[in-house]
Amino acid sequence: MAELGSNFDVASVPELDLVLSYGVKPEKISFGNTIKKEKDIKNAYDKGIRLFVYDSEAELEKIARVAPDAKVFCRILWLGEGAEWPLSRKFGCDPDMAVDLIIKSKELGLEPYGISFHPGSQQKDLNQWDLAITKVAEIFRQVNREADIELKMINMGGGFPAPGYRSPVQSLEAYYPCITK
Repeated sequence: MAELGSNFDVASVPELDLVLSYGVKPEKISFGNTIKKEKDIKNAYDKGIRLFVYDSEAELEKIARVAPDAKVFCRILWLGEGAEWPLSRKFGCDPDMAVDLIIKSKELGLEPYGISFHPGSQQKDLNQWDLAITKVAEIFRQVNREADIELKMINMGGGFPAPGYRSPVQSLEAYYPCITK
């Protein structure tokens, strides 16, 4: 995957160390756990990681203290209707709260970079992708209007279904129109 130019998302320092041990460059890695110890943020930053996720003001403040000038992306809550494992209410902030947090990230000296969502594991409802991306686009426009912030990334956080679980799924190709239009 690294040789093909893939990016990687890690949730812990051991995962980070493993990915780095395979020769993945730090600029290809994000620290995607929304609840991180401050020492782990610093550890990742010291190893060259500059892209971090958050979903609360407390998490933003930790990142700002030990990872100055880092790029940050806000994880929004998505209910995950239609997924075999919705993961609803597990991670993420309310989409309306995201605007305030994105603006706050800029005030803290961080670089607001994007938005993340997870539609639920084994998400089979194609419409959920369209609904989530539409909400993300609204947030992009709102922070641009209100604070002249130009976000650059969407992290779709997984959810694409794989065959062999509880029930049949559509091919991955069926999802392309939902995420590329």
